[in-house]
Amino acid sequence: MTAAADGWRQAERSRGSAATSAACLECGGAAYMTPSVATREVSRLGCLTASCPTNLSGEGRRSGRQSAATAAAHAAQTPALASTMPFAAMVWPEPGETHPQPSRPAPRRPIRTAQPPTSVAGDPAAVRRELLSWARDLGVAGGLDHDEDDPLGADGETELARRLRGDVRARASETLDLGRLRTSLGWAAEFKADTRREPLFKPLRWEGDLPALRYNQTTLDTLAEYIRQRGSKKRGARTGDAVSGDAIQSYVGVVRILCGAEAGYAVTSKTVNVTAPAAFKRMRQVDGPAGERVLQRGMRASMLLQLAVQGYDRSSARGLMRWAVALLSHNLLLRGGEPGVVDGATFDTSRDLTLGSIEFKQPGPESDGLPWMTVDLVSIKDVGARFQKCVLPVRRRGSGGALGDDPMCTYDAVVLAMRQRLGRLPQATGRVEGPDAIRPLFSRPPRRGQAEAWRTADTNKLAKDMAATLGLPEADFGAKSFRIAGATDLAAVFGIEKAERIIKQRGRWQSDVQRIYERALATEHLNASAAIGAAAGRELEALCPGWVQPATFR
Repeated sequence: MTAAADGWRQAERSRGSAATSAACLECGGAAYMTPSVATREVSRLGCLTASCPTNLSGEGRRSGRQSAATAAAHAAQTPALASTMPFAAMVWPEPGETHPQPSRPAPRRPIRTAQPPTSVAGDPAAVRRELLSWARDLGVAGGLDHDEDDPLGADGETELARRLRGDVRARASETLDLGRLRTSLGWAAEFKADTRREPLFKPLRWEGDLPALRYNQTTLDTLAEYIRQRGSKKRGARTGDAVSGDAIQSYVGVVRILCGAEAGYAVTSKTVNVTAPAAFKRMRQVDGPAGERVLQRGMRASMLLQLAVQGYDRSSARGLMRWAVALLSHNLLLRGGEPGVVDGATFDTSRDLTLGSIEFKQPGPESDGLPWMTVDLVSIKDVGARFQKCVLPVRRRGSGGALGDDPMCTYDAVVLAMRQRLGRLPQATGRVEGPDAIRPLFSRPPRRGQAEAWRTADTNKLAKDMAATLGLPEADFGAKSFRIAGATDLAAVFGIEKAERIIKQRGRWQSDVQRIYERALATEHLNASAAIGAAAGRELEALCPGWVQPATFR
């Protein structure tokens, strides 16, 4: 039996132990419940009797399983594998020597615990209900068959069937961008009030109902033109400033998609969408090309070293966190939100950096006998929520000295930040487990008595603060400065041609098609993680005031 299969069986047994049986409130038959669920909620979890209206739909089985928080609490009660031995007292193997690995399988990343990103303040579920209710009042949501009680129902079907139809719509609605939905509905409400177009959309009475399709497409076309003529409502916008064609197209698209999802079919089609493409093309022509690239310089390794020499705070609780963010962002070419979470989003333990995202590895020949770690990264551009994890290694720069003696050692900086977060040093090998595993790796100063995950705005503020300390223009630096600098410094250390592949891999940029089969070498990445701190040389933008490097040289 494999360790993975054994772990799966143990997990199944632990899930089964969390559920107990109870009497259904509807028919008196057996029903699933969990120890923490009150008796009055038993029927909601589901009855085991097939003829009962509340027959088990699977919700009870899911409710009977351990949640991430419960599993973490159980893990906290078991003896921790993490060593509390001081870092200096840990015995690392000599090059080529291996230590026996524990038979216990590596812990998996925690399940998704956060709502989809939204820029709207407040509880996402409550905001979503509010916006969908508004959409129903406008005639955009709630379906278009208002003259029928339930056009999708079947004679004699159970309450379970009706509940499942509602559940699948509710699950789909969780993918909505609530900020954009609110703006789109605001435009639709003003359009309806000013034009008195009632209804906004008509139901299709048969497949390919051309009159209804044309009517619905006309609503969308005139809504787009209304937004364009009304002008921007953004705070600080001048009267008459037009909304860009791309923005209008996205607002109209949100209304179209929501209406179709609620109706259960596309409310318009390509057959009747003959005017909008040309109208949007003309809007983009009038808008002109996008603005020029804004100058943003890199926070280079030489600048970070200069900060350390000048006594930049690396020892206080806040200083440890900020320095670790700067070095890790520079080393792994992180985007501004990747040390924590993007602005306006809720921290998600399955994709954002947690204490459990760091795995300490056995020193070996590839790491020159030095300690090293891997960092599990999910790109903030993964808007499709596919959770593609990228594992990137970081090695300690030297074998001697105490933690933090080398100010450019990313490994030391992360370990010290983790000690600050945990109240102890992390284990020599493996991951942080238990409740601590799903805590953010980096945090910002507590607000309202609660610590929060690091955000893009914090990375931006950190880069500007470092620039000001160095006497450089703050406006030239921002959240991308560490990513820009990391790529620049790798090119400086290895040469442009040799560094091209390692930059694309560590920066997680799209590679050329012909290199899709290349595999990352551990030695290259480990050497790069250590060598990047010794980079020097000034970039062209620093020597050419007023010039901004284009996206491509051509």
